[in-house]
Amino acid sequence: MRAIAVLAFLLTFSCSTLNYENIETAHIFLEPAFNRTPEEALDVILTQVLNDAFRTDPRFKVENQIKTGETILIKPTILSFSLFSVGYDERDRTTEYRLSMTIRFELYRAGYKKPFKVFTITRYGFYEVSGSGTEIEERKKECMKRVAREIMREFADKLVFERVRRK
Repeated sequence: MRAIAVLAFLLTFSCSTLNYENIETAHIFLEPAFNRTPEEALDVILTQVLNDAFRTDPRFKVENQIKTGETILIKPTILSFSLFSVGYDERDRTTEYRLSMTIRFELYRAGYKKPFKVFTITRYGFYEVSGSGTEIEERKKECMKRVAREIMREFADKLVFERVRRK
């Protein structure tokens, strides 16, 4: 019993030392997402998810204006978006789609024209295609948001890792 208490204490202590208190807050400026795909409203969804993700993450401070020398400018571009049918019923009708999205993030220092770092991230998700057209479209939008949130989480972690590694 005592060993379990010691192990729990060590795990709690080691996890608490992994928080981001020692990392200074990154000052970022978010540009709206640019959509290179024919999918409508994808740029709006991605921009909303991007804003929500960075404004709620304590590791970042979203700036309203670019400050030379301390602000990182982030330019997201949706490079690809695709749907594949992956689930079928006994009559060969599609029951499930796989949605795939690739986004490129270019990081600029304020005042520079060339990016200092570029990340390209691809993720996918699934959604069911039964019910009315409105229900299917709603599931598709939810899947887009879910995939975009996964991409944002990975991008934010990569951005923090790059900042720590550069120091």
